[in-house]
Amino acid sequence: MVHQRAEWILTVGAFVDDSYCYLVVQENKRVGSPDDPEAQLIAESIAAFHLNAIRRRYESNLPPLERQVIPGITMVGTSPIFYRTTVTRSLLNNLSSLQYPSEETIVLRFVPPVANPRLYSRVGMTTVENRRIVLQCFEAFKPLLVRSRPLFRLAPC
Repeated sequence: MVHQRAEWILTVGAFVDDSYCYLVVQENKRVGSPDDPEAQLIAESIAAFHLNAIRRRYESNLPPLERQVIPGITMVGTSPIFYRTTVTRSLLNNLSSLQYPSEETIVLRFVPPVANPRLYSRVGMTTVENRRIVLQCFEAFKPLLVRSRPLFRLAPC
């Protein structure tokens, strides 16, 4: 794509397979703002855990999920940042009863190791070198998606 403008419109917040959410992708929805949508991604990860727990318990008759690692990606322009959020049933229970969480929630964040990290949020993958590094990060991220796949399958309706 030499001298062509490419624009992505991200409309999917969670990737679902067989009614199980295994990846959360969050774009910056604030027009004109370079802010990182990290808080939005964490909220979506908690919602994905809730959805997975309900489906596992009521549709598959399996014990409730105690914890789950939800992989995620935020996008600001062409600058992805990768996440792993550990969501627990305890956190979900505390949030639903409007109580401060009783245990620490672990969110791991990985910013691609580009040559100039200070410019990354503005430049993203527009340079060839950044694009190469980011695509390597996407390749390295793939095994997380395989490991986070469900250990159960829902029966078709």
